[in-house]
Amino acid sequence: MDFHDLAGLQREIAVLQRSHAKALKHYHIDNFCGFRHKYYEDDPKKHEHDFSKASTATCVLSLTLTGRWTDELPWYEKTQLLINELLKCEWTSADLNPENPFTVAHIIEAAAALRELTPEWQPDESASAAWERAEAVLSVSLRGGAAGDGVEGAAHLVGYPPSTYLTQLVVRVVQRLGKLDDGLRKSVRNWALSQVEHELALIYTESKLADPYALAYGVVLVSATSATSELTPDVQHILRKSVDKVFDTQLEDGSWPRSRPLFHYPKFGNAYCYEYEMLVQLLAQEGLREHCLRHLDNLGLASHRLRETAYQLQRGALGWASDHHPQLKGPESWSTASVFHFLHMLDRVLAEAVRRKVFEYVGCEYRPPEEPPRPDAEFALNLLDSDIQLPQGPLSLKEAIGKFFVLQVAQNAPRVVQGRSMPAHVPIAAIFFGPPGTAKTTLAKEIASCLGWPLLTIDPSHLLRRGLDQLQAETNTIFSMVAALERVVVLLDEFDEMLRERTEEASEAMSRFLTTAMLPKLALINDRRRILVIVATNHVQQFDFAIRRPGRFDLLVQVMPPRLDEKFRWWPRVEQKCRELSVGLNGKKTRATLEELTYAEFEELARRLETAESKAGASAAINVAGRQSTLRAQVRKDASKCWFDLCKEQLTYVRIPGLDVSP
Repeated sequence: MDFHDLAGLQREIAVLQRSHAKALKHYHIDNFCGFRHKYYEDDPKKHEHDFSKASTATCVLSLTLTGRWTDELPWYEKTQLLINELLKCEWTSADLNPENPFTVAHIIEAAAALRELTPEWQPDESASAAWERAEAVLSVSLRGGAAGDGVEGAAHLVGYPPSTYLTQLVVRVVQRLGKLDDGLRKSVRNWALSQVEHELALIYTESKLADPYALAYGVVLVSATSATSELTPDVQHILRKSVDKVFDTQLEDGSWPRSRPLFHYPKFGNAYCYEYEMLVQLLAQEGLREHCLRHLDNLGLASHRLRETAYQLQRGALGWASDHHPQLKGPESWSTASVFHFLHMLDRVLAEAVRRKVFEYVGCEYRPPEEPPRPDAEFALNLLDSDIQLPQGPLSLKEAIGKFFVLQVAQNAPRVVQGRSMPAHVPIAAIFFGPPGTAKTTLAKEIASCLGWPLLTIDPSHLLRRGLDQLQAETNTIFSMVAALERVVVLLDEFDEMLRERTEEASEAMSRFLTTAMLPKLALINDRRRILVIVATNHVQQFDFAIRRPGRFDLLVQVMPPRLDEKFRWWPRVEQKCRELSVGLNGKKTRATLEELTYAEFEELARRLETAESKAGASAAINVAGRQSTLRAQVRKDASKCWFDLCKEQLTYVRIPGLDVSP
């Protein structure tokens, strides 16, 4: 898929996702917040006791893992009530044996997901006992079962052979509870790998017993239980080929052939795997992400099929049926929840694909987003600090950026991971202005590094690479791509000429056009609130007011040369040399000169001072550095001023949300 295909699929998914919570409301049971299996068009209160444990678990996971178990919806206020109900109800379903691993795994997975959202919930004695009992049931099921009639490392139901579906369900719950010890993990992995090889052989020989679902869940198990050192090239090749074969078996309509039966419902018939439930688990495995990215066409086909198979529910919601039991008419809650969960996971994979396409198009090196460092980690350790001069006194640049910008983004970054927007109060766009050579670009790199987000640097050459006659088209292309990104720090560097005041007589027509063309893109970025945009400039005063006003850019910060104490910390030999040669560092003129030097200028001075042998030689080197410093140089665009004077005027543009910077 190219970028436009990816973006089109994202928009299609977004339309379907809008009815996620609305659809599951139709299955919600008000009295204790569970979910029923079937959809009823008549009065739902007639079916208040139609509580399904497996359906409730699937709905809970679909809502919690996509960030939709919120206080804006009816289930949130009864979260603790539902946890208690799940732990204290009878652990059986589908006429299976009591406390079977299928039912217990569903119940405990849902309860664990809800417990993570409600840290204030404290289990009573019976609830604590239920947790311990569930952990024992699941652990025993992976060790051959209570009757000892199973296989080490595989879960099964009494009367049925082990299955990769049930085993991965149990394993993911046991892992979530932190109870999968290394010995058991290896047993599961070895069994799962043998099943993958077996299913591959059946598919390659075109056996009628071949089951792509069993293969897919086996691959998920191997990935989930493999240490890095265990993923040898051979195993990686097997996993890659297995994922290929799973998608090779996809039918033309986007569905998959029916799986082998998992177990039997006496009243309804056999239970089967559901393709969208299977796809969720494939997409959820980070270790399989690269393999899934190669099959976006197949995943798109599975997504397109949902339009054709959707049921129209009341109030504009959509629902889906598993089609496992044709005699049961209408959409089901668990299959509907699985579809929405799949759409969410596909959207997350597409976000990664879009990032790669945009970086490839622009020609920037790409590294996927990483886990950010701890919130209490110091910001920009390798950056020399400077002061922002405010009416109430100087403010540390690193403190301002770290506290009022990076920290707020970092605290809300998990929302973006889930595909949601950051709140309106979180600043997402900044202009860093000041004289040349003050590390504005480096500051943007430090912000990206602190957040664990890749940095996309765009300068005017990217817009002009197809020629001046294609400038308009290229501008629209690149900024449309940028607006579709997530979890990226975008640096617009050297864009002064592109953002000039439209009323300025000297402003060229093309510059005015670019200002107008970028405004709607900036508005779209502010609406989505999933990336950071940083503009680095020397001439903030020449920016169009529509660009720099609140609502376009939240943070306007002046970046000046590093403080002298920071320079001495970085180059302690300079201070030592000056004292050895009796250079008066406390003198007002000398100190002011050293303060004004940029990083590169101070670095050059440090080299010169190493060869100085007298106070006169050192003082001369300092005086030359001062006369040649950037702050004392004339501003090219206004020869009547030097940078020192212009920087004083630019102080009026400083804006830091959450901090009063007015004179």
